[in-house]
Amino acid sequence: MDLAVAGAAAPGALGEDVAFVLPLDVCLQVPRAGELHEALPHGDAGREVGLLPALRALDERLARYEDGVVEALERATGRLVERLADDPTAVLRSRNAVADGM
Repeated sequence: MDLAVAGAAAPGALGEDVAFVLPLDVCLQVPRAGELHEALPHGDAGREVGLLPALRALDERLARYEDGVVEALERATGRLVERLADDPTAVLRSRNAVADGM
């Protein structure tokens, strides 16, 4: 999404507002607007901006997927902690059984 928006809106100069506040070695590191423009995709900006609704929908799906993974990990961790609290040696016994079966 960020690249689609950035491709449609040309980058401006960076660092001009703080050029005299920062140390010179820091100021010399800022990329020029032309360098930033060259780093962006050179497609049809209107088409790329038109992709934003689909990209937002994908981003929302990815966020829901992330939430689901985090929730599943938390549930699994909670179950493991409960098992360990009930019987601290249970996990070791199950790991040894798997190792013995190999």
